[in-house]
Amino acid sequence: IVEQFLAGELNIIDNPGVARREDIRNSDAQVYNYPGNAWDYLAFNLADPTNPQNAFDEAGNPIDQGHHPIFGDVRVRQAIARAIDVDSIIQAAVFNEGTRMSSFLIPSSWAYDNDLAPIPFDPEAAAAMLDEAGWTDEDGDGVREAHGALYAEDGTPFQFTLYTNEGNTRREAIGTLVQDQLAQVGIQVDFQTIDFNTLLDIQDSQTFDATILGWRNGFPDDPDATQLFTTGSDVVSSGSNFMSYSNPRFDELNTAAKNVPGCDPEE
Repeated sequence: IVEQFLAGELNIIDNPGVARREDIRNSDAQVYNYPGNAWDYLAFNLADPTNPQNAFDEAGNPIDQGHHPIFGDVRVRQAIARAIDVDSIIQAAVFNEGTRMSSFLIPSSWAYDNDLAPIPFDPEAAAAMLDEAGWTDEDGDGVREAHGALYAEDGTPFQFTLYTNEGNTRREAIGTLVQDQLAQVGIQVDFQTIDFNTLLDIQDSQTFDATILGWRNGFPDDPDATQLFTTGSDVVSSGSNFMSYSNPRFDELNTAAKNVPGCDPEE
């Protein structure tokens, strides 16, 4: 399609492959840049992957889901966020044809907060946070182990499996970069690319450690996060909150946002 466009055989193309966009910019075409409505994510399983549970029972009572031995500790998740250089991933994986997001809202959304700064890349801070969380490299082999961690037995290596769907070169590049960057702070990542439907089955069954996949928003964007991040959407094999994220304050704010009198965007 790009070759046909550059040859003058097509009048308009939309969302061309990232590797060819510079060729189009260097032609005499009129080019319009706009933020897309799709985003890639790195998702952690926060609950016990050996015993998947729904968030609530049939009577609406909360179920104890246990904790993932690594990702159950919020300090670990925050450390990983600081150990990953998102800007370098955007440069290497999509030729800088991407936008860093500071939350789950796409930058073109009316609800996007431009004043919300992204978490900075800071591997030194990440290492200090991991130390504090009880993940240290006592034997000097380059891989951290649990020593007083919240949910992992002492001596457990900081190792987890990261899946993405095979054939998606962008996500394969992201996974490889995440693997390399986390190795710099003593985290061993077993990165695997597998069949897309198999990955969805593993993800929905909540038996995974971490995954890289994507989400596509409709247009116009609806910032309602009920499906993705509210506790009630944590249903094994059918809910989109397969990470088992549960934050009562977020649930409260999400419900309030859906019921603002007059639907005032500022409010």
